[in-house]
Amino acid sequence: MDWSGLAVEFDIDRRGQAPLYLQIAAHLREMISSGAWPPGSKIPTERYLAKKMRVSRNTVSMAYSALEAQGLLACQQGRGTYVKGWTAGEPFEKHHRLGAMIDLVLRETVHAGITLEEFLEALDRNLKEVAGQFEGVSGVFIECNREQVDYFTNELAAGSGLSITPLVLGEFEEKPLRCHALIRSAPIVITTFFHLQEVKRLIAGRHKRLVAIALEPMLETIVRLARYPAHSNYGLLCKSEQFALEVEQSLRAAGIDFRSLNATNSRDPEVIRTKLRGVDVLIHSPCRLKDALELLPEKEKVEFVYRPDAASINLLRSALAELQQPIA
Repeated sequence: MDWSGLAVEFDIDRRGQAPLYLQIAAHLREMISSGAWPPGSKIPTERYLAKKMRVSRNTVSMAYSALEAQGLLACQQGRGTYVKGWTAGEPFEKHHRLGAMIDLVLRETVHAGITLEEFLEALDRNLKEVAGQFEGVSGVFIECNREQVDYFTNELAAGSGLSITPLVLGEFEEKPLRCHALIRSAPIVITTFFHLQEVKRLIAGRHKRLVAIALEPMLETIVRLARYPAHSNYGLLCKSEQFALEVEQSLRAAGIDFRSLNATNSRDPEVIRTKLRGVDVLIHSPCRLKDALELLPEKEKVEFVYRPDAASINLLRSALAELQQPIA
């Protein structure tokens, strides 16, 4: 097949520290998000791209697998691999269906002699009624570290329209009455696969809708860190020891070679400056960006962000959609 219609020209740094498959995945992700590889496009085979880039087929396969896990590519047995997403994680089929539904409604509106102004007024009225039905509906998100629970709660609440209450597992020992009261009043409980069994025990007998999500570090974060020289001294500014442990595990799993990782969750400016003054690169969690900028402005900075994988996002959206169905 002729792939000349798709841009496949980009450079990779063969002498750098970033694994080749991560570099390729980052470039392909940019092609998808920029529209160079539009939704529905059949992309080059692993063999073709490997030959084009002068890398092993396994390297390309790993890059494709990473993007497939993020919901950007779809592999169809016997047919090839296609671009699935419009933007990160948003399936092409969903946008296509939505467009078709809007077209149908507009055609019916015109056919019925309804003006655009009347249609928009009715739509606005109905949207307000639906929003009112779910006002006050809340869920609970449970995780072991304050970092992740705060960050993801904000992201989830913005995307779902629900009120999401964050809970850290340690709070069940410190404030058991409050925690169990929140769970009793929440129609849905969300956690990560790391703590699924523990949360199951906490809500046992309450017949709650429980959704477990898988978290992964953003590909761009790993690629940026992998570009720094081997044996670099990394610093980490975060809010919890658990987050620091997860970051270190993620770096090692990605094969990033570093000499040390000096982590601190202190709020004391002098402690932070002393602990992190000698590092080459400063990693920080999303909620410590302000401290990183103010206290160590001269340092190279990389924000370490975890996000739910594509499969978890789809599962969670389905659960929320069921939760928000109006009661007949």
